[in-house]
Amino acid sequence: MKKSIIGFALLISLAASIGPNAYAQDKMTIFCGVTMRFAMVELTERFAETHKVAFEISNGGSGDLVRLIQNSKTGDIFFPGAESFIDQLKKTGEVIETAVVGENKAALVVAKGNPRKVQGLKDLSNPGLNVILARAASGSIGKESEVILENAGLLDDVLDNVLFFTTDSVDLVSAIISGKADATINWRATAALKENRGHMDIINIPEAKAERLVFGLLKYSKNARLARDFMAFATSPVGKEIFQRHGF
Repeated sequence: MKKSIIGFALLISLAASIGPNAYAQDKMTIFCGVTMRFAMVELTERFAETHKVAFEISNGGSGDLVRLIQNSKTGDIFFPGAESFIDQLKKTGEVIETAVVGENKAALVVAKGNPRKVQGLKDLSNPGLNVILARAASGSIGKESEVILENAGLLDDVLDNVLFFTTDSVDLVSAIISGKADATINWRATAALKENRGHMDIINIPEAKAERLVFGLLKYSKNARLARDFMAFATSPVGKEIFQRHGF
């Protein structure tokens, strides 16, 4: 609930700040996974240079955003951190069209220099190692972490060693930077952000598979034509370059 409130607050502030067309007649609402928020802001700013549109962006954990969409029955585009959340809304008929724009991949994230000498997933069960993970019900990285650990046969051992659970990738970053966590599983792109690079290192997880990043057009859209134009822009060379530069 707290994250949803934050999402609405962010929605209001971003709607007021994006682009020179803040008072344009056309409006578009995007529900965006928190890991992709900076890429989304840049993408919307570039699109607004040639289209009269004001964007409202609600950021949060992908699971929380699913519930927000279903409760509010509003929005034009859903952009979660993993395709499974798109599939969830396709089954209910709430996502009616999709477009692939990039990919997300999980990694072990540790403090800069890896002072606890974490080598792989098995180390997450080591006594004395402060491990923080995201909840599977809240966001895409929590769900992905659970799948990776279960496939590696380590889920129960690692869960027994978790200090506490958080909601999404942003909170996991904060846990590493603050020193509360020695290690976590997070999206690789979070460590690629300029403000995070000096605080953390990533360790590849061979068991992790790349997750496709997918835009979903919502059936609730009141401007599907414009939403389709935006989806086409996101898959254009300009859009792909933006996502690649942000680590996707």
